[in-house]
Amino acid sequence: MWGLNEEAQKYLKKGFPEYNLIIALKEGPKEIKELNIENLPIALNWAKKNGWIKLEDKKISLTKEGHAALEKKYHLMAAIEKIAKSGDCEPETLEILKRRNLVVEVKEQPKERKCMFNIFKNIFKAPKASGEIAQLTPEDIIKKRWKTAGFRKYDVSAPAPRAWPGKVHPYLQFLDKIKDRLVSLGFEEVSGPLLETNFWNCDALFMPQDHPARGIHDIFFVKDPKHGTLPNA
Repeated sequence: MWGLNEEAQKYLKKGFPEYNLIIALKEGPKEIKELNIENLPIALNWAKKNGWIKLEDKKISLTKEGHAALEKKYHLMAAIEKIAKSGDCEPETLEILKRRNLVVEVKEQPKERKCMFNIFKNIFKAPKASGEIAQLTPEDIIKKRWKTAGFRKYDVSAPAPRAWPGKVHPYLQFLDKIKDRLVSLGFEEVSGPLLETNFWNCDALFMPQDHPARGIHDIFFVKDPKHGTLPNA
């Protein structure tokens, strides 16, 4: 859907500059200084492109096509009138108006929806009838059954599905992701005790003795048990 910009709306009221120009030349050739046309440069440019005018002896006069154009309505004027009414026109003419930056695309506004709050507000005000509705359906709303139907009261003491609002800690999510990657590469997942010996934590990983990770700030040691056992070589 298309609409007219400010310039096109002005043309809709006063006419296109090029058409006003050939109207002014209807009486005969004139010099440029004699022409009192609004937007004269635009008028000269498009009148020349349309083949309506010619320059002879420093005077502008109408061509055969220019005289013929005066006998009928300008097709661009008919196009902007149509756009003003229906928002569209012929594709070829629309392309010309686009190149001249006379039209703007207008997005259709979404249809207004009925406020659900008002619908449900009226539901609870509706008079009760025989029978009760336990759950409101789209069909009940469309056929307006809610106006006369009775609704079952909401039982707050009825059992409901248990909700678990918590979720896995981000660090544990990260560990699970790393574990899945390593297992997919061929590593095997094994379980170990809560307390691990320094051998498995450091030596088995070929960690140097002076590595910072062996420091007291990165490893927690316990007093009991003080020593662990290693598998037989």
